Amino acid sequence: MNFNITSNEKFQRLELLNRSAGLVVFESFIMIVITCFAFVGNVLCCIVIFKTPSLIRNKTNIYITALALSDTLTAIFVMPLSIGVLVQGKWSYGNILCHFQGFTFLFTAFITPQTMSLIALNRYFCVVRPSQYRKWFQRRYCIAMLACVWLNSFVMALLPLVGQFGIFIFRGDRSICWITILDVVTNITYTVPILCLIFILPFGIMIVCYAKIFRSMRCHVRHLLTFHQTSGPRNVSVREIKITKQLFVLVAGFGICWIPAMVIDTIDQFFVLSRSVFMTYIYLIYISSSINPVIYGVMNQSFRIAFLNTFSCTNIRVHPTSKNPRQRDGDVN
Repeated sequence: MNFNITSNEKFQRLELLNRSAGLVVFESFIMIVITCFAFVGNVLCCIVIFKTPSLIRNKTNIYITALALSDTLTAIFVMPLSIGVLVQGKWSYGNILCHFQGFTFLFTAFITPQTMSLIALNRYFCVVRPSQYRKWFQRRYCIAMLACVWLNSFVMALLPLVGQFGIFIFRGDRSICWITILDVVTNITYTVPILCLIFILPFGIMIVCYAKIFRSMRCHVRHLLTFHQTSGPRNVSVREIKITKQLFVLVAGFGICWIPAMVIDTIDQFFVLSRSVFMTYIYLIYISSSINPVIYGVMNQSFRIAFLNTFSCTNIRVHPTSKNPRQRDGDVN
């Protein structure tokens, strides 16, 4: 299926090519930093999990590993090509790599919010409904859920090419190869369901699950305080604060990166936006791939200790800070 380059796209490519030297250095430097953080952080996360038996057994880490693998694919196959574009000011890698980058970007972008919603559901059942947690989150079920997410993302990303109603074309305003669907009705028919099912629905699941987790923890603390248990409320309160902080950063990080991107993507269907807006869009999506190791790793005591054990000669053990009966396999430390 052939598409003619529009005058607007020609202007975008010309704008990319004619940037000032300072802007070239600035944009390229930011992209290089994001790429390095995304690659190193996610690879280290995978290494730490695979080399730490206690983390491998933790069912939540199955999802975290899948998320890290997806982000690693972005850091390897998508971001470096964008770096080359920002440095050279043009796409010089041919049509095949353009399709490959565009498809990989779409594929991994679809995986991220769905995987994070599975993590939210995992947390919800673990903390709020522990009696059902082991039933619904057996290891084989977790792997099956992830397989469905990856397969669904693959099909949705490939659908425009298979259906011959879209093609990946280099977009100078985004500095990336992007799915292009010329027919307005077809574009809306494809984009709106994707936006709702792949992004809005998972984000809603995250908000609802974490809100119920927070409310459950607060109710549990109040219950302990009512019965005047000396050691219980103090330990649970500390745990509640730690979990709340991590969940707040999780939701905030996802929201800060993805909500503006979804808004920009929606507005783009009806209005012409500037290159700076789209570059902000791309940076936010790429940053979301680099902050996940920070959220799941640096803020998690088990990951920190496992990291030290993996890359040093020390052998530190994790000592639980609470004997909360709600705590089950996969809890956040």
